[in-house]
Amino acid sequence: MKDLFRYQQMHMYMEEGQEDINCLGFFALLDEFADNTATEHKLRDQHTDLSDLEQQVVDCLVTNPDLEKAKDLFPKFAEENEAHLTKEEDSMMPSVQKMVKAGVPVKKYIKSHLLPVLLQNDNMEFFLKFSNTILETYEAGGKMPKTRVFDQAVWSVASPEQWKVWDGYIRQSLSVAKYNQVNGAITAFDVESRSAWA
Repeated sequence: MKDLFRYQQMHMYMEEGQEDINCLGFFALLDEFADNTATEHKLRDQHTDLSDLEQQVVDCLVTNPDLEKAKDLFPKFAEENEAHLTKEEDSMMPSVQKMVKAGVPVKKYIKSHLLPVLLQNDNMEFFLKFSNTILETYEAGGKMPKTRVFDQAVWSVASPEQWKVWDGYIRQSLSVAKYNQVNGAITAFDVESRSAWA
């Protein structure tokens, strides 16, 4: 549970920004280049509501332990969190596609607006290991290759030096079969990209 809430906090900072490290967050990017999408869709408000519910769960589990109350609250938190992620995806994905088509250097802004959150302390190691463990677990039987898509996105914003380290975290968190599948797809894409620009 502690890891989930740490992940949630990082997720929020990556989207809303983190002032103390001069990280603007992805919502600022959406507002600037995608018709004020984050503000128009009230994406920040969702985080406020979710944080309140999350704190209630923490109170029941840590501050003033009450297992019965936690059993009632956690499903509500899970449902609210899933709805919030769905709304973000529905709002953000079309906006990102429009920005790419319009020539906005999205990759550059991801590096400046989101990555600073992950480059603090051991955040990147935690983020990659937690994400990959969850993605592989819940990918089984699904049509979308979520783990590969996620890791390829991470690879696309990494420097060669960063990728050597980050790839190690990914290898440690995935099964051998899944890692080989993901690594094979990224390697093939890298070779194809280099050939296209040769």
